[in-house]
Amino acid sequence: MSISTALLYVLTLCVLALMVALWAVWRRLEDLSDQVSALPSKPSRANAPTPQGHVEPVARFPLITDTAATGASPASAAAPESRDPDLTAARVASVTLAEPLIKVAAFTHGVRRALGEEHRIRVSATFRRELRRQRKLRRRQRGSRARDEGVRP
Repeated sequence: MSISTALLYVLTLCVLALMVALWAVWRRLEDLSDQVSALPSKPSRANAPTPQGHVEPVARFPLITDTAATGASPASAAAPESRDPDLTAARVASVTLAEPLIKVAAFTHGVRRALGEEHRIRVSATFRRELRRQRKLRRRQRGSRARDEGVRP
């Protein structure tokens, strides 16, 4: 089998694996999109009255009364994190596709690098050096054995 045929097989397998991964991500995205659409449009209030009529306050952000004790600047203490409780399909898609997309990008970079000409040349040169080293080692071992036995190699 020639190198070009082997590369063609490897590339075909990579494309098939990528298609399967994209199909799985697409199915997951559809499931999550259905879940998001099933959610109520407005989130329920966290500090709604309980059945007994008692209202429990919910602290969204820690209160900082003394910035000198924590070493924080007054600007960072005055601006709490902004959290948007609304879930959108775009946000779900972004979170869902981020990790697989990074994995696919890393995989394709590795395949491209492995199939690159420089890498093939480097591997073949290393292989030749290792073969030469092993041949020299075998010659030395045969020569030392022959000297020990008194026979010419």
